[in-house]
Amino acid sequence: MARLAPSDTIRGVTVAKLAQCPTWHLRLVPGHAKDGIRVLASDTQILRPAYNISPIPLRDLPRACAGVAHIDAAAVTIAPTAENAEGRYVSFWLSKGKTFVVDGNGTKSRYFRHRHMWSNFEREIDVLGRILQAGLRRGECSSAGLGSGEVRVACLTEVVTSIYDNAIGFTTEWISGGFSLFSERAWEDPVLARKWEEQITQTVKALHAHDIF
Repeated sequence: MARLAPSDTIRGVTVAKLAQCPTWHLRLVPGHAKDGIRVLASDTQILRPAYNISPIPLRDLPRACAGVAHIDAAAVTIAPTAENAEGRYVSFWLSKGKTFVVDGNGTKSRYFRHRHMWSNFEREIDVLGRILQAGLRRGECSSAGLGSGEVRVACLTEVVTSIYDNAIGFTTEWISGGFSLFSERAWEDPVLARKWEEQITQTVKALHAHDIF
């Protein structure tokens, strides 16, 4: 199946198209010649979410999201694939990653996190919303920088909505130049590793002080 599938990318595609993706049922049909396998598609097309996106009604979101701005999924576009400092290509992985958000104030870079049935989406967005409510992050965090008493957590910016008054994800501020703590380079420098450990400890203590667990 992998050999027959075309090589493609989802960069430049809006999140709305991922939430309502044309889908056909496929089946493999063996041929007579060597490797003569064909893929037959059904005549019926259905629209369904791709990448295991699992919408949730807006009314079922945690209360902490009540004051968070909503943005239509059609205004969120997946960013082009780029090459990082390690020479590896950074892609939009499993429907989360860098996106461009277009609103009345222009185009902004955002990190998009989708909801799927196996994720802790509700817990994540609840914690981020409560951080905003507690004043631990404010407004456009990246432009203002960290204020007094604020924590080093990416700022929740928008709830991404789709048809039928559903939420399919959320966005946070995009922190440029960063890399995953799961990457190999993250722990190569012991001094930096200790610094991050101290910052994480301080952040967790600040959250616990506001009953955010």
